[in-house]
Amino acid sequence: MSKEDLIDIALSIFGWCVGYLIVQWLVDGSFWLNTYLASAVTGLSLAAIKNRRLKEELDNLRGAYLITDEQLVKVSTQVDDYEERIDDLERAIRDLKNSRTD
Repeated sequence: MSKEDLIDIALSIFGWCVGYLIVQWLVDGSFWLNTYLASAVTGLSLAAIKNRRLKEELDNLRGAYLITDEQLVKVSTQVDDYEERIDDLERAIRDLKNSRTD
């Protein structure tokens, strides 16, 4: 397990305990009712946190994709320019060879 996984587990347990105490304070019910409600509240909050993290990661990946896409356009333009220069140089070499043989 990674350090981040352990931190997530610790925060989940802490969040459940806090949720249980809040539910017990607000709801006059049995232990099991409080446990189920606390689990539901904690699960929803953890799902929201993970959803936010995934959205941030997706935004980072989109940014990296846009950078890569821009670099690809730049490189393809440079390749076209270099191909034209190579064609010009090959033409010049051919002309020099033809002028030597004449």
